[in-house]
Amino acid sequence: MNPDDPQNALSNAKDLPNEIVNDIKQYPCDDLEVVEVKAITEKLDLEVDDTKVIEYEVEPVKATVTFESNNTGVATVEDDGKVTAKGEGLATITLTGSYGNYEEGTDTVIVNVREREDIELLSYHEYWDGNYWYVVGEIKNNTDKTAKFVRVDLRGYVNDSIKYTDFTYSSPSELAPGETGAFKFMIRESNAQKFDSFLLFLYWSD
Repeated sequence: MNPDDPQNALSNAKDLPNEIVNDIKQYPCDDLEVVEVKAITEKLDLEVDDTKVIEYEVEPVKATVTFESNNTGVATVEDDGKVTAKGEGLATITLTGSYGNYEEGTDTVIVNVREREDIELLSYHEYWDGNYWYVVGEIKNNTDKTAKFVRVDLRGYVNDSIKYTDFTYSSPSELAPGETGAFKFMIRESNAQKFDSFLLFLYWSD
């Protein structure tokens, strides 16, 4: 029998021991490609009943991304990545990307949920007009009662020491449930120079 005969070589291949064949199966020639999924925001800070859609990037772009919460009592997530804050605490949302024969890729988003404040500071900003330093902002009544005499206190600090205090009332000074109001501080330059940081405090009565 001619050892160089192709037919003979094929016959010999069929007679390979099983252990050699098994070894070959354990070492595939090509590594699987992996879906790359990356959440744009790694952490969400929400209040109860807030909603936020998780933004992400995925490669290949046609890959399917699914979402799962490990604590639905704190935060739930829908198929489109919309997160709803349910209760105070922490939850982890896992994003999983899948595509054909690719190996699945994952990423996570931490969701920190806190209880909604009765009177909430929605926003504020500060500016200087050459003579006065202004702090203006907006607050909201999250209770089911009318909030009366809604007052905003400003305390100016140097390190941990209070160096300046001021207060103002919201406009309007009474806020119905769900209503928002505005506030404004106008501080002289000489007073503004007394502190290098400040905190705002909210007070109200029903």
